[in-house]
Amino acid sequence: MNDSENYLFGCTTKDVLTKDDIDTILKAFGASKEPTNKKQLSVNENKRSNIHIPAGFTYFGQFISHDIVPHTNPTSKSSRRIVSPRLNLDSLYGHHSSHHIFFDEKGFFRPSPTVDVDKVASPSDADLLRDNLGNVIIPETRNTENLIVMQFHRLWQKIHNFFVKANLHSSKSNAFESAKQATIAIFQLITIDDYLKRLLLPEVYAHYFEQSKPGLLTENESFNRVPFEFSHAAFRFGHSMVNTAYTINREKIDEHHTCKANSRTLKELMGEKPPKPIDKTTFIEWENFFELSPSTCNVKPAHSSIIDLTISSSMLHIVPLNINAAVNIGIKNGFEIIQDLKNNSNLKCFFNNYTVLKEPHLTRVQSLKYLYDNKKLPLWLYVLDEAGQKAEGNRLGTLASLIIADVIRKSIFEYCQKDISPTLTYKSYRVALIENLQINCALGCDVSNKINFKNDLANQDGFFTISNLLNFIEKKQT
Repeated sequence: MNDSENYLFGCTTKDVLTKDDIDTILKAFGASKEPTNKKQLSVNENKRSNIHIPAGFTYFGQFISHDIVPHTNPTSKSSRRIVSPRLNLDSLYGHHSSHHIFFDEKGFFRPSPTVDVDKVASPSDADLLRDNLGNVIIPETRNTENLIVMQFHRLWQKIHNFFVKANLHSSKSNAFESAKQATIAIFQLITIDDYLKRLLLPEVYAHYFEQSKPGLLTENESFNRVPFEFSHAAFRFGHSMVNTAYTINREKIDEHHTCKANSRTLKELMGEKPPKPIDKTTFIEWENFFELSPSTCNVKPAHSSIIDLTISSSMLHIVPLNINAAVNIGIKNGFEIIQDLKNNSNLKCFFNNYTVLKEPHLTRVQSLKYLYDNKKLPLWLYVLDEAGQKAEGNRLGTLASLIIADVIRKSIFEYCQKDISPTLTYKSYRVALIENLQINCALGCDVSNKINFKNDLANQDGFFTISNLLNFIEKKQT
């Protein structure tokens, strides 16, 4: 990385935002303590949905962030886990020295004491291991921030348990390690094939994951933490995707498939600390968040909000945190980074016809126009407005796509370099991953649990998706 290994583009040498600049931004978003006309805020409770991205992917991104991004604002109750920049589900598995806490003697994740590990989709199987005070016991405490990401964490525990069960005829160590490697590989494949494919600009996705062309981070470059531009700005785009409320499950009330939706506001989902044990009223049915097979209630998932300069009123507290986080470490603003990318021999091709942002696309934040005029718009806000202006909020723009693709590709390759040739391409890694998946599942699998990963977990185009994975596991368990 340039300048310092913590930055992609080095620390800014220009004047950072002043206190008045920050106050103007907070007022525009309604995050200031001063009274403001709500009609002029960058808050919209009826924000348009992104029909291309189901709501669950908002929390898929949060789960990725908690795996590879260190705490920005740690507290005394934060995990003491040392966060690795490698996308290896360390937030799920923890350090091997603590495995006796999280796993039983067969290699299953320890669930809530009332759970039957043979069941996958019942409310009693939704909760996580807890101590006598009701505190959740997992390696990464940020995954208890809300009920959705908390149960997404439990979902991946159950996926691991599924593979352990499929391998129980082998030795304990092989069953556990094979299940772990299969779970990590599937998570990486879905991250690239499903999550990033939906979010990145198509030409950027092709550059990094189809053509395996060089970017910012080289194969041999040190990678001790994810760069600040990713962790403190670009990958925080998901805050704009959050909805104000979600239907989390549905209750069938008659034989005509009439169902009653059980909805929760975001504030309710963030709930108490520690969060209460999951019950039938707070149990997440994933068909409300991802595109799954038709259900009893014929549910279609909610979609995320579009990516732009609007933030849910329940998320306004995040605005000063994001702005100050970037200012405090001197991240370059969006305009500075665009110029750096235009001078990069590997990536300048993306800027031949690129026009920098000239003004906010939303009239309610026109008070920020002077930050565009003076080329001072913070990277996080540039990322949000670039998506809103250049992709109608349905996916990320060029700048964010390049930063996120670069860092996540490096994050995955750093994990696998110990096992695969240094001259790695994503195509060759895909082949190796799928082969390793098949081998890991074959260890001790009984015939009924044999899995053909290409056929069972990939869609008709050969891409691994969260929908295919959840449909497959549901089918195997019924």
